Amino acid sequence: MQKLRPEGVIALPQIAVVTAGSTVSDMKIVKTIVLILATVQLFAQDLTFISWNLSDFGKTRDDAELEFIANIIKDADIVAIQEVVAKDPGGAQAVDRLDDILDRTGSNWDYRVSDPTKSSSNYRSERYAFLWKTNKVQRVERYSLVHELASEVEREPFLMEFIVDSKLLHILNYHACTHNSSYPERTEISAISKWLSAQKFDNVIWAGDMNLQITDLSFEP
Repeated sequence: MQKLRPEGVIALPQIAVVTAGSTVSDMKIVKTIVLILATVQLFAQDLTFISWNLSDFGKTRDDAELEFIANIIKDADIVAIQEVVAKDPGGAQAVDRLDDILDRTGSNWDYRVSDPTKSSSNYRSERYAFLWKTNKVQRVERYSLVHELASEVEREPFLMEFIVDSKLLHILNYHACTHNSSYPERTEISAISKWLSAQKFDNVIWAGDMNLQITDLSFEP
């Protein structure tokens, strides 16, 4: 484990779990919960990253709501979003509208929206999205849902490869299954942890909504 320097960070084998407001330096993997702002110093420049579960993000969001969201995330460099509506085109269209608003805040932005997850029902299926500043990200290499995990999780995560400072950065965007008394999220988190460890990525951020408290045993060594 490389050296970390915030309060609110729990160190795990090859994983750093970051609570809201934390700043992380030289990590291998970062898990973020719900709405997280972290400054990542993996490269020559700082990279400000936000992960946000926008809860049923789709055609019901009006311009005022999108302006409010854009005002919060506009200073970030890369944004990961969970709970983009998958049952109709409204989810992807809302991300496009948000990107258009961000383009009018002083920087040029781009975005990608995932396919719907292969969930147990249409009601549980979602999309993910990434948005980023084009002056911070040189290009995007690949992006796709991690289909290898579809049989082990309710909503397979969305992996994207960014080129930043001529280096490859992988970000895994994930929304855990619905919580219940048997804690099924723990099984999902274990499966994704094993998959990530097997990939041997140099620079990885694992972001999303885990549906668990940061003190849960899933995040213990």
